Amino acid sequence: MINKIFLTIDRILEEGEIIFSRQSLWSKLNRISKTQDDGRREFNQVLRRSVEHNWIEIQEKGEKVFYRLTPLGVKKLSLYKFNEIKINRGKWDGFWRLIVFDIPETERQGRDALRKVLQHFGFYSLQKSVFIYPFKCEKEIKNLCDFWGISNCVEIFLTHSVGKKEEQLRGFFNI
Repeated sequence: MINKIFLTIDRILEEGEIIFSRQSLWSKLNRISKTQDDGRREFNQVLRRSVEHNWIEIQEKGEKVFYRLTPLGVKKLSLYKFNEIKINRGKWDGFWRLIVFDIPETERQGRDALRKVLQHFGFYSLQKSVFIYPFKCEKEIKNLCDFWGISNCVEIFLTHSVGKKEEQLRGFFNI
């Protein structure tokens, strides 16, 4: 349930809310994941443990209690978002996504992880640090790069043509 709670917090943050009440978190969690009232006890336990682990902090405003993610909580949220990443093939929009990176040796772990993930999702490797993919994936790649702290070393280009490799790539991606 903790992953559902953190992903729900992410949705709250996307809506522009920085702090949230226990009730607003519970109601959004119910709406998103269809959690039943019998999950309320587990929800309260997870929230309490999150405060104990310093992932969430309590803020009191008058008689009301609100919660806010701490920097450790933001890292925890990043981990859950990372585990939720899926790159779906949709209808091809005619653009090729060219992912180019020049990641220094000091960031080797992120570089190797990015390369493995791109291969896992079926990206075509043009060179060791150049991959291509025909379907929308910019948001997912950005999230991965943010997670590993390598965003400033990765570029994504959209192009209509890939030159003499076009036919080979169309065959590879079955488009």
